[in-house]
Amino acid sequence: MEINIQKFINDLPAGCKDGKIIQQAIFSELCKMLDPGKSGPVHQRSECSVVMLIGLHGCEKETVCVKYARYHRRMSFKPALVCADTFTPGALDRLNHVAAKAKVPVYGSYTELNPAKVAMKGIEKFKSKNRDLIIVDTNSRHKQYYSLFEEMSQIAKIMKPNLVILVMDSRIGQAASVEAKAFKQSFHAGSVILTNIRGNTKASGALSSLVFT
Repeated sequence: MEINIQKFINDLPAGCKDGKIIQQAIFSELCKMLDPGKSGPVHQRSECSVVMLIGLHGCEKETVCVKYARYHRRMSFKPALVCADTFTPGALDRLNHVAAKAKVPVYGSYTELNPAKVAMKGIEKFKSKNRDLIIVDTNSRHKQYYSLFEEMSQIAKIMKPNLVILVMDSRIGQAASVEAKAFKQSFHAGSVILTNIRGNTKASGALSSLVFT
């Protein structure tokens, strides 16, 4: 990765420290490398978009769901959350707790065990309430990502989401590439979100492995 430091020196305001210049240069180049060069699959507010999040246990998927909703609300979307994680004990309670602070509505069920049925009921409910971004939190697994992706691909055929996002804990380091490749085989169009990056020495390995996956 070649970086033109002089260009960034000219662009930054006077008095900016060398460390800041290098940090800004690296950040800008990483953004260019990760930018697919096309608009995202989430539609404009005139249409309803469905986003499906999947991930293994411990990747903080519930928190990502709420942050994703809060980010798009700042862009004038009207987001809502659906808890279709019928596999993990307490998943609906945790999502309700996190979403309550952000004041994002949540749909879930304590009795229905079929995640596809929960997802479709939630999507229908929020579409009827004119929500234009519906974020679906799905089942998690303990390391068995192949079985997770197989199950989620079947649910995705029913849901027909606009976007599928794999949430990964960056603490797995370069092993992220293996999980990402398995994800790519199951979902031809999707995105990846890395969590726990700050203060994590393995985060750079996870990020670099994804860039070249």
